[in-house]
Amino acid sequence: MDHQVQPIITGYQELLKGVANKDTSYIKETSFALLTVLDSIAGLSLSTDTALQSNWVTGVGNISAELQGVVESNTMQDAKELTLSMNMTAVQILQLLSEIGYKEHNIYIFNAPNEYIEDGVYWLSLLKNTVNPFNEDKKKEIQAVGILQEMK
Repeated sequence: MDHQVQPIITGYQELLKGVANKDTSYIKETSFALLTVLDSIAGLSLSTDTALQSNWVTGVGNISAELQGVVESNTMQDAKELTLSMNMTAVQILQLLSEIGYKEHNIYIFNAPNEYIEDGVYWLSLLKNTVNPFNEDKKKEIQAVGILQEMK
């Protein structure tokens, strides 16, 4: 299943680039591309384990639902809703990765204070240090607050 989830991670990373650059056209384009990927892989039969297969289908559906929120908030150019939708997209991706036992790459979890979200905004990266895509200060790198799994 690790291989099948890679396009989700790649698409999400591209989406973060659009958010960081406040590029609504890029956010729209990458959101639709990722929704297309999710639609394609949602029905894949990836496991004979019915619970794992159910988690896959549910997880992909949840990510799609949150991405619809990204598309809508981007269309309305609502920074608060876009931040909230991106935060929930990260949470749903993390949930799916943990439920399927993803191990192909380290997934670093970031959290930073945000005016719209009491507990701060979450995002995911393949890098241990990155800049906050939701912050105007693009020069300050921050370190991950967690990791999905440490590769051996």
